[in-house]
Amino acid sequence: MQIATILFTYNRSLHTKKVLDALKENTIRPAKLYIFQDGLKKQEDYEEWLCVNEQIKNIDWCESHFVVAKKNKGLAASIVDGINQVFKSSDAVIVLEDDCVAHPQFMEYMNQALEKYAGDSRVYAINGYGWPADAEKNGTDAYFAGRAGSWGWGTWKERWAEYEQDYKLLGRIKKDPVLAEQLRIWGEDLESYVLGNVEGSHDSWTVFWALKVIEQNGCCLTPYESFIENIGFDGTGVHCASENVTQNLRAHSLNKKVLLPSAVEFPGNYAQAFEGIFSWISKEKRLACSNNKLSCYNKLLLKWVGFLKNNGSLSDTLKKQGINKVALWGKGKICDLLLDELENSIDVSAIIESSPQKDFYGTIPLVRCEDIPEGTQLVIVIPVYDWEKIKEKLEKIDTVRAVGLDQLLEV
Repeated sequence: MQIATILFTYNRSLHTKKVLDALKENTIRPAKLYIFQDGLKKQEDYEEWLCVNEQIKNIDWCESHFVVAKKNKGLAASIVDGINQVFKSSDAVIVLEDDCVAHPQFMEYMNQALEKYAGDSRVYAINGYGWPADAEKNGTDAYFAGRAGSWGWGTWKERWAEYEQDYKLLGRIKKDPVLAEQLRIWGEDLESYVLGNVEGSHDSWTVFWALKVIEQNGCCLTPYESFIENIGFDGTGVHCASENVTQNLRAHSLNKKVLLPSAVEFPGNYAQAFEGIFSWISKEKRLACSNNKLSCYNKLLLKWVGFLKNNGSLSDTLKKQGINKVALWGKGKICDLLLDELENSIDVSAIIESSPQKDFYGTIPLVRCEDIPEGTQLVIVIPVYDWEKIKEKLEKIDTVRAVGLDQLLEV
């Protein structure tokens, strides 16, 4: 079986050096190392970007092939395109990013696992990183989880062929009671990444891979003690914040052989062991959010995704109804998304608040509901969790028709 190793990098030379040095010191070196460097995004990144470029050009300790993108693709596109390219000539891949430092036995573990489970279609991925979960021990160095990770991992060509950037995937899973429970255990946080992709605050490819594994009831081999140390939580990366992360790392002892389980099954206590591991928001924050605002906004954004897939532009939908001038009730991220969607197509006369503290939101007037500008044909209400109260206020002044954004997205 042809197993290729891939490293994705951009402009962090110190991180990249640590990752390359660790691979060089592995008990088994990559048979062939592919390095994909994303194209330059900002001129201020040039010196570090160039330094990384020199590093990957001068690898002489294993067969290597580097590809430098002509333009900046961003994380998700860079990784998906790179993996697809390598699979044209490989049966399996081992994937690293420039903040994933490998244990000396990482390659040994990955190669052994990719060979052992290649013929079992239930196994979708090999995770190199081990989450801090108290999973029931099985007498080996790894167990099977239902979550695909992205910090040092591997998979096979036929499994990766199922990968797709499908925004309806989350909805399908949540409609199935059995899969919804698996989602709660293995991927409650994934909803936030889907919504982050929609809002533009995330650029995640992993979310679709993890959701696909859950949808297919797949298994992912996961070490009890991590073969990967993530060094990206130092504030230097785009997608990892500066914070302390608990990492249960494997000791650097080369005398210990890597043992893998024969039975492909979840640990008996997996539901308890992973309770809260993939929670996307703390219980404290949930309690602090009155009126179920977060849940409401999540549903709203997911409905918006489906609307765009099926109907296209919200602006066009409004125009077909003869509406050219609207006011928006409520500020915030969803308001900003609406403004972007309606820009240059629909006139937004005002942003409505109960008690405005400023005169403008950007360049748009901030007004009370009593002061909605003349000619406004429709008020689009964003905080739909307060719909009844807002509707009552608007009915009292009887000025203009109003609709909740959730209702508008049902068209």
